Amino acid sequence: MKTIKMDIRAEECSCCKSTMIQKANRGVFPHYFMNNQKEQAKKLGVKFISSFEVDYKTFCEECVEEGKVVFTCFICEDELNTSKIAHGYGDPKEYTCTDCFKSLTAKEYDDKLKELGKKHQWDFY
Repeated sequence: MKTIKMDIRAEECSCCKSTMIQKANRGVFPHYFMNNQKEQAKKLGVKFISSFEVDYKTFCEECVEEGKVVFTCFICEDELNTSKIAHGYGDPKEYTCTDCFKSLTAKEYDDKLKELGKKHQWDFY
């Protein structure tokens, strides 16, 4: 058996400071490890990068799932944990919370989303 060393891009979680790597279909681990990537990453001592960002700061999947990361709602401007995200848009992303989604009328919420869309309409060009 031959051992190969390779360099991979790693980042630090902005919350827990753990080393994170990108989860990919054909990434660091061989294809036949796809079903147990988390176990392989755990053995390696790394976590996976989540798709959640706040002000271009990246976080690991575990911190996001456990609600350790805080975001500011675009509508009510409250600071809430990630379990309260209703909608995200833009670059950097701005989020709305589930409390606003539940408490506002459909028209009010839709108007706020349109405002958010206008604010970020040129983000991806």
